[in-house]
Amino acid sequence: MAQTNGPAKALPPVTVADLTQALKATEANVRWWEGDGTLPKAERDTHGNLLWDVKALQEWASSDAGAKFIARRV
Repeated sequence: MAQTNGPAKALPPVTVADLTQALKATEANVRWWEGDGTLPKAERDTHGNLLWDVKALQEWASSDAGAKFIARRV
């Protein structure tokens, strides 16, 4: 029987820097794509930084639109 160590830890949110690196894009591009709906909507922290939920990005990346977008970027 497998042991569990309690509930899984939540992953930290994805930042603009993470996406600029992953998509080989500028911060302006990432902000534009978030604003026009290409990327999932991000939350804003108290400092106005964009933060994406990992699950939301995973779902988007596995969608047809997300997969096509990623394929064009990398």
